[in-house]
Amino acid sequence: MPFVSIAWRDGGPQPNAAPPACFKDLNLGDVVDAACEGYEEYDLKPLFYTPLTTPEEVAYRQQVMREVEETALAGALRDFAAGLKAMRAHLAQRERLDYDRQQQYEFLLAAECYHRAAEQLSRALSEAAPRSAGLAAFTAWLHAYTASEGFLRLGTDIRGTRQALAAVHYTVHIKERTVRVDNYAGQKDYGKELEAFFHKFRQGDVRDYLCELPTPARMNHVEAAILTLVAKRNPEPFAMLARFSDDWQDFQDPVLLRFDREIQFYLAFTAYAGRFRAQGLPFCLPEVTGRRGVCRCAESFDLALATKNLKEGAPTVCNGVELHEGERIMVVTGPNQGGKTTFARMMGQLYYLAALGCPVPGAQAQLSLVDNLFTHFEREEEQTPDSGRLADDLHRAHEMLANATPSSLFLFNEVFSSTTVQDALYLGRQVMERISRMDALCVWVTFLDELSAFDEKTVSLTSLIDPEDKQARTFRIVRRAADGKAYAVSIARRHGLSYEQIKERMR
Repeated sequence: MPFVSIAWRDGGPQPNAAPPACFKDLNLGDVVDAACEGYEEYDLKPLFYTPLTTPEEVAYRQQVMREVEETALAGALRDFAAGLKAMRAHLAQRERLDYDRQQQYEFLLAAECYHRAAEQLSRALSEAAPRSAGLAAFTAWLHAYTASEGFLRLGTDIRGTRQALAAVHYTVHIKERTVRVDNYAGQKDYGKELEAFFHKFRQGDVRDYLCELPTPARMNHVEAAILTLVAKRNPEPFAMLARFSDDWQDFQDPVLLRFDREIQFYLAFTAYAGRFRAQGLPFCLPEVTGRRGVCRCAESFDLALATKNLKEGAPTVCNGVELHEGERIMVVTGPNQGGKTTFARMMGQLYYLAALGCPVPGAQAQLSLVDNLFTHFEREEEQTPDSGRLADDLHRAHEMLANATPSSLFLFNEVFSSTTVQDALYLGRQVMERISRMDALCVWVTFLDELSAFDEKTVSLTSLIDPEDKQARTFRIVRRAADGKAYAVSIARRHGLSYEQIKERMR
């Protein structure tokens, strides 16, 4: 198959222009913003908005990601990107210039940057001999491209035009308001003669009084007139420059330009993950499978929260979980502010990043490839009267269930909290029954301990408190039956109503 894309094995779809609905609840916008910082010119966000749909596509990206992470290729790829960045700078400069010959020269410099970058990358890839399917296919394509007649002729024309221009030497005679241009004929350089004459009077290091004259990018009308006179005396080199500009308007290959943009996806996320690895937080390429219900991760963390913590110098708590055969629904209970919502976000981020072919936070991970990620998190800005909130909860739950498949992932956070405990239990069981019947994955954060033992597919997870200080949160989530005791004791103690506190007051 001919090479088309380094991001999609078969060329891929048109990337999504807007983020998926789950981005806001999972704080994935913060993750993508941080990962793309410094790469704005490449417009990488649509690639992060478009998850892959098959394990084969994920494996294609993971192979490239692993090779970029583990070999010296990243340096060669960054050099290539710098070359094409310089090309774009010259092309942009050409658009800002007023005079034809200066525009033509900027165009020549742009083509030279492009040609050199492609040649250097081709040599680097030959030495590296990449093994990933994506980079191996691109290497073969690039070798063929750089050996093609058109590319070789481009190089010949660049070198010929540059050499012809470099051979032009001229003198400028300025007398009052008159400027005359002649070809250089070996006249003496009086400046060098004066410098040599006075050199014998020099004693030790002296201060340099020479000043650098600024060289503006745009010529003024006098400089343009001088250049016109130079071109009249040396017509052939400037005719070559004009022909080059006319003949090579389409010197850029669209496949190489697409590669330049898409490879930044790998470089950007690799650099982003490297910030956390440098602080001792692990990242790994997960094992992604088409089998449903696979969920295992160790030492994982909420990447959006970790990004914030990294800026503030705060620690990040890691968690892990493993579902056994037949288990599908994780019910997370425990005290408020104990890390339950953070855990749910972490799980959503893991599955979403895995579907992008990216490394995920954690020492190891095995995850199913999900086709949809449905989230329902309560947001303060959306709070309405209880009757309105309940109707909204029901409508959103119905819409999620109607569009889900057995390969989907549900993330519910304190849903139905606006109604009575009895009604919340009834509605929660109704929704969980449909998810269980569908055999889909689900993370359900709730204050209702009764839901943690809903059926044989349900796993109870609880957030731990410090055994020495029942009011202190550890933000650790463990597999354990819910009992609600730690929550009740913590609340009572906070308000001075624990058994010991009441007993002391009575005494």
